[in-house]
Amino acid sequence: MIMSIFSRCFCKPKVKVEPEVEMTPVQEPVPEVFQLMGLPEEVISNVFEMLSPFELIAFSFCSTKTKNIAKSMRSHPKFKKDCKPFKMSIGPIYQRIIMEFKEHPNLYWQFMKNRQITDNTTDQKTFVLNNIQIPVWSDGILANFCTLHLLSDNSIPELTMFYEHLCEMFNQPRHLMSFDLEFFDIANTIRFYQKAEQKPLQYLTLSCSKRSSETFIRWAFDRVRVTRGIFIRCELSPKFFYDLERFDVEEFIEVYWSYWVKLEYVLNLSCEKIALFKSSLCASDLQELVLKWRGGWSPDWIEILIELKEIPDIEECVGGPYVTIKDRRDRNLVDKNSDIQLFQFNESMATREYSFTFTGYHIVRSDGEIATVNIVNSNIAIFTIQQDDGKDFKFDLNHRLYLPRSTWE
Repeated sequence: MIMSIFSRCFCKPKVKVEPEVEMTPVQEPVPEVFQLMGLPEEVISNVFEMLSPFELIAFSFCSTKTKNIAKSMRSHPKFKKDCKPFKMSIGPIYQRIIMEFKEHPNLYWQFMKNRQITDNTTDQKTFVLNNIQIPVWSDGILANFCTLHLLSDNSIPELTMFYEHLCEMFNQPRHLMSFDLEFFDIANTIRFYQKAEQKPLQYLTLSCSKRSSETFIRWAFDRVRVTRGIFIRCELSPKFFYDLERFDVEEFIEVYWSYWVKLEYVLNLSCEKIALFKSSLCASDLQELVLKWRGGWSPDWIEILIELKEIPDIEECVGGPYVTIKDRRDRNLVDKNSDIQLFQFNESMATREYSFTFTGYHIVRSDGEIATVNIVNSNIAIFTIQQDDGKDFKFDLNHRLYLPRSTWE
């Protein structure tokens, strides 16, 4: 009996063991493949219109077929004039590609390779996507920069291939490059674009600070190949010299910090337009230009803009009796057969963003040719050779004049 009680108190009861049941593994549902290319063409077009530029670029990298589809979609007439020139900028700290579309006002899409960011990123397999709002100009408009940081160590040739892919896909024929001459590998970069297999650059900005060697700057100027237009934004000493005729460009040469550029440096240039900002030229140089033209000299260029270092007396620069006209654009108000050779105008133009005053003269030469000398906002002198095409006189203003002065530099 005692053993029976002990057994009941301290021994584990027998448990009935059930036979093991074999478990069937649960299969994950296979995701259905969305056949985008199987949709009707009109539906596909609507889908692509909703894609952001970044999404469309990602789609174009899937295959040659998807690239051609994306390119075909962007060649639609409604997108033909949508892209503004894409810019590739090579600077000391970062290199970036900036895209701008009229369908996305005040919105910039950029790919940036910035070592200050990528070197501090722990996960090198990811992309960093930022939306950064910054003030643009002085009217309070905000521009949104959608930035995709490139975390790979791409070289300039690879970045150039990517840039050309973007330009081809978005049917962008106008390419704008920007070189900061203080970039650590700028010499090899220039040599790369100097190669015969590389197409000459269309539009190029060259910039540097006072720290740069003027010998190296001349070396760089000699080796860049540009076809359409060049912006020079280098802080150079007044004694610096370079033959600007070596830039064999079709459309324009624009020099900021141009105090080293003398009048004789630009007289024989063959591009259509010239712009000299922050120059050391005076009213006497403008007067010399007018007298030279009235004497029978005709330049190959059509227009020159000079930011004079003083406010000129425009009447003294042209000299002689004049007739005042009410509309500076109306060609019919300028009588070539009149004894009077000067036709004065004084007008103003204002919008919510900017305002201009135009004070100047149309000058009729003895051979019937007409030129316009015009002072905009006190000290910006513009000398234009008017074309005899029967249309109104042209007054095309440099893009910089539409911006607040604080943004020029």
